[in-house]
Amino acid sequence: MDRQTETEAAFRKRWKLAPDDPLPTTLPKMVLGGPTGGMSVDGRTEQEDAPSHRVTLHEAVVDDAGKGSSQCRLIAPAGTYGVAAGQVARFDPATAHGLSRAIEQLNRENIRPTITSGYRSPDYQASLRRRKGDPTTVTPAKVSRHEVGSAVDFGPNSNAGQGEAIRKAMTAAGFVWGGRFKRPDPMHYQLGGPPLDQDYIEACARAAAGK
Repeated sequence: MDRQTETEAAFRKRWKLAPDDPLPTTLPKMVLGGPTGGMSVDGRTEQEDAPSHRVTLHEAVVDDAGKGSSQCRLIAPAGTYGVAAGQVARFDPATAHGLSRAIEQLNRENIRPTITSGYRSPDYQASLRRRKGDPTTVTPAKVSRHEVGSAVDFGPNSNAGQGEAIRKAMTAAGFVWGGRFKRPDPMHYQLGGPPLDQDYIEACARAAAGK
């Protein structure tokens, strides 16, 4: 077994991932060797007219210091981007770092992407499941990587004409694109990372609520 395979195996064991969970072709330095999560298919109806945010990762970490659960940290990515109304643009640290790389690359191309879904509470995820007959959404998974802050959506209406640039920047930063899922979800990107177990999901809900 070569070194890269051993590294991947260690991450799979750490995050309780199956041997056949997909891996991105490129990985950001902060999650080198880290796998993606299972193929949860997520979707939502996006909002328009998102305000612009300019955040540095240092500011995001300072803002998060001392808040939330000791088991789950959710921070904002760096860069200039919009956030759809009612959405929470906070992520686990590895995802925030990877997302920062992608957003800052897009900013260099004079693109200000809009995040149409970031962290989701269990209640919000359940509400999306109840709307599964909505033809404008992909039926969300029962348990989503959005609930542990390791997934993000860039909806096509809020990012009109930017889809290809976003896909290139996100996959270059190590994200798996939902457009390649068995049930394609082209607005969705995810990294592997935190386990999708109930205790961790509840810890992230407390972190998001500042408890």
